[in-house]
Amino acid sequence: MKRVAAILALALWVGSVAATAQGQAPVDQLLSCGAITDNVARLRCFDAARSALKSAIEARDVVIVSRSEAQETRRSLFGFSLPRIGLFGGGDKRGPPPRFEDVTRVESVISRVRPGGGYGLYLLTLEDGAIWQTLEANRNFFPASGQSIAIERGLIGNYNAKIARGKAFRVKRVG
Repeated sequence: MKRVAAILALALWVGSVAATAQGQAPVDQLLSCGAITDNVARLRCFDAARSALKSAIEARDVVIVSRSEAQETRRSLFGFSLPRIGLFGGGDKRGPPPRFEDVTRVESVISRVRPGGGYGLYLLTLEDGAIWQTLEANRNFFPASGQSIAIERGLIGNYNAKIARGKAFRVKRVG
């Protein structure tokens, strides 16, 4: 009788863990299975959590990204204002944000130059597809495809660029 009561209690407990896990994110559901002490119940929980995680990945509800992929994404977004979410180092209340290299400078090559909104202003497309607009007109300034460019973070949200070690000028990311 004690054995039946113990099995019944275990079944109810596993059921409550599974019910709680239904409302959890698939990864949290998988991690919560480790707290189950009964081997059979833990295996069932892991099987169910694995199935839920697999379905979420296939539906693209969950995307697994390595730290290096996240860093590369962060680098490719240099110049844009990023939302404060855990992926980019803020806004997540589950613990300290992931540590990423602080991107303050990008070096690239100009792949395309076109007029950009006024006399002496240009749109500069870089090799990685990023588009930057010059904010200062200069009569002696003629950027060209193939030139190297370095863009770095300036003061108060500004960005400064130098082409081929020339004079610095202000730019903003537009695409």
